[in-house]
Parts: sequence; C-alpha cells; structure tokens
Amino acid sequence: MTAELQGLVQTLKNMEQRLQSLEERLARLEKGSAPDLSREEQVVPRSTSDTEWTSGSPLQPGDLARNLGRSLLAIGGGLLIRTLAVAEPAWLSVTLVMGLTYALLWFFLSLRDVRCQRLASAGFHAAVGIFIGFPLIWEAMIEHQAWNGVVTLSVFIGFAAVSTWLVSRPGLDLVRWLNALACVSAALALTFSLRDMDILCWSTAAAAMFQLWGGYRRDRLGAALLTGIVVNFQLLIMAFFRLSAPGTALAQAFSGRSVVLMQLSLMAAFFLSFTHRTLRQKREVRLAEILIGLVTVLAFPLASVALVRREGHFELSLGVLSCLLGLLCYGTTFVLVEKSRAARKTRIFYTTLAIVLVLVGVAQVFHGAGRAWALTAVALLAALGGSWRSRVTMALHSGVYVMAAAWESGLMSSAWQGLLKTSSSHAPWSEGPAWGILAVALICPLLPLNAHGRTWGRLAHAPRFLWILAALLCFLSGTAL
Repeated sequence: MTAELQGLVQTLKNMEQRLQSLEERLARLEKGSAPDLSREEQVVPRSTSDTEWTSGSPLQPGDLARNLGRSLLAIGGGLLIRTLAVAEPAWLSVTLVMGLTYALLWFFLSLRDVRCQRLASAGFHAAVGIFIGFPLIWEAMIEHQAWNGVVTLSVFIGFAAVSTWLVSRPGLDLVRWLNALACVSAALALTFSLRDMDILCWSTAAAAMFQLWGGYRRDRLGAALLTGIVVNFQLLIMAFFRLSAPGTALAQAFSGRSVVLMQLSLMAAFFLSFTHRTLRQKREVRLAEILIGLVTVLAFPLASVALVRREGHFELSLGVLSCLLGLLCYGTTFVLVEKSRAARKTRIFYTTLAIVLVLVGVAQVFHGAGRAWALTAVALLAALGGSWRSRVTMALHSGVYVMAAAWESGLMSSAWQGLLKTSSSHAPWSEGPAWGILAVALICPLLPLNAHGRTWGRLAHAPRFLWILAALLCFLSGTAL
C-alpha cells in the first residue's frame, strides 16, 4: 500500500512539472518569444510532373506534352480568329487587329515565364506568337488586301520589333532563330508579292536591323548574320531584274531609286551600329559583324552602283555617303589606336571597309581628271596620317590610292605604250593629274614612318614600293610621247 502511494505521488509530481513547462511555453507564446520552429520544418519537394523546366534541369516528357498541348490550343484560337475574319468581311480590319493582339499576348506570357525561370513555357508561348502573328500579316496583305502598303509595312515593322525584343531574353536561343526565320520569310513574301514593292522592300531591311540590335542585347549575332545575308541577296536580285530584264513584271513592280535608297540606308545603319558598339560599348568586332560588313560592301557596287550608272538616281548622294562612311571607319581606327584597346582584326576590319568605301565614293562623286586629282589628294592625306600616327596600314592605303589615281589618269596604259616603244597620239604625261601623281609619289617616301616590325615584317616596305612604282609609271609614260 505504501509503495502504491509513493508511485501515485511521483506521478503527480511529474504531471506538475509538465504543467509548469506548458505554462512557461504558453507564456512565451503570449509574449512573442517563441522559438523559431521554421528551421525544423522540412520542405516537401513537389513532384516532377508539377515542376517547370528551368535552365539547369532536364526537360521532362510531362512538361513537353503539357506545353505542346497548350500551344496547339492557342494556335487553334488563332485559326478561329482567322475564320471569323473570312466569314465577316465587314469586320475584317477589326478581326485582324484582334488576331495581332492575341499573338502579342502570347509574347508577353513568354516574357512572364522567362522572369519566373519557366523556360519551356516561355519558348512554347513565344513560338505560338510567331506562328500566329507573321502569317496573319501576310494573309491580311496578300489574301484579303485589307491594308495598303504603308499600313502593312508599319504593322510588320511594329510586330517584328516587339517580337525580336521579347525573344532576345536569355535561354531562348532556339526561339530567337525561329523568329529570325519568320521575319525573313514574311518580309520576302511581302516584298515579292508584286504589290507596293517600293514600300514593302523596306520590311526586309527593318527585319535585318531588328535582328542585329536584338542580337547585341545578348551578344548572339547568328540570326543577324542570316538576315543580313538575305537582305543583301534580295537587293542583288532586284538590281539584277532592273538591269537585265527591265520589261518583266517583277522589274516593273519597283524602281531602281527604291533599291538604291534602301541599300544606302541599310549600309549606313549597319556601319553606324558597328562603330557605336565598338566605341561606346568597348567591344571587339565579332565574326558575324565582319561577314555582314563584307557581304554589304560586296553587294554595294554590284547593286546600287550599277543601278546608279544605268538610271542616274542618287549618284551624288551615294558617293557622298560612301565617302562619309569611309571617313567614319578611318576615324574609328584612329580612336582605337589612340586608346590601344582594339585587337588587330578590329583595326583591319575598319580600315578595309574604309578604303573600299572611299574608292567607291570618289568614283561616284568625281569624273574624268577630277577623279584622278581626288584620289591623288586622298593618297597624300593617307600618307600624312600614316606618318603622323606611325601606321603602316595608312601608308599602304596611300599607295593603293596613288595607283588608283594612275589607273584613272591613264598612266598605266601610257606607260605600257612607252615600255613597248609604240606610238601614241596622246599621252597623259602632258595632263595635270600625272604631275600631281608624280609629286605625291616622290614626296611620300620621304615622310618618316615608324613601322612595327613584329606586325608587318618585310611587308612594311610595301607602301614605298607602290609609291616608287607610281613614279616609275610617270617616267615610262613620258617616253610614249
């Protein structure tokens, strides 16, 4: 009996201790000093089927099926809007605006998904906007003829600008290429539709610039290279039809003036973008920029210069703009050399563009003896600039300019006649440009030039060789009298 009482007393003491412990904890809870229990909580992970794909996780089959089904439903909504546009011609413009708004809605949903790191949904939503918007613009112009050329061009440029800006987010590389292909395809389809081609040919140029500026945001220029090549190829095709088949329907759908104006604007926009990125953003020139510049410079004389010589549109403007862009490239080179922050390929890129643009520009602005005099003056300025900055490249360009002046003045043919001892009724030795070329060819080798042997080696003597060769041509042409 005594043992049972002792056990009961011990139980009551334990209960009293627990009650005191509960009272203390309750007091702490009322005072707000409860212990932090969040550390002890375990977060239960979501199942794989409920998670969204991010850049660091693999894409699961469930994610693919769910996003694909959602995209097909969204495209079905776009087809429903198209059906309404066909069924109600009176409300055609309103329905088309609704369709474009519907396409832009999916682009903005893609932007929301990118911010939430749901890249799978972002890619599918952007693709839906592309597949709905661009075909709708083309159908509005070609099938329904709802808008004229100016309105169609404005709508295309606005939609292409928004889509390119939205898909230039990180993690959407595949969608960025899809958007570039859609822009180019829609632009070409609109351009070669044989309706308002003078206006719609600007759509391809706008698509190329949007892709370039969008690529600069994430340093991805592959899509810009594609559109740059396509737009220059388009200009070559248009120039070919104007020059070789002017009586065809395609050649009559546009004028040579529009081709020249578009190429001038495109070339100026490309090179200004290149120099802005190099000087302001302090970035080296990329391979895509080099290829775009090369293709543009090659298409320039084959398209615009040939059309200008045939039809006479914008001849002076073309030459002046070409010379200004050449001077801009030379100025960029001098700034890069002064600040010593450019790689060799960047300097070579800008100097090569400069010499080609200056040669083409001088050929368009000046004619006859004036062209030879202009090239001679440019050769002297280039030699002075090379001596001032100790740049062999500028001196080499001076040699090229003086040889071009010799070609334009007829010194080469006259020198060949003098070398073969053939008679000639007229030799350019008696003309003014020949004396100017001889003076420059004799003065330039006397200018100091600090060649960088590690860069040029034996080629550092190439400028002096060209100057001496020009002087020799002058003397040989004198024997042809």
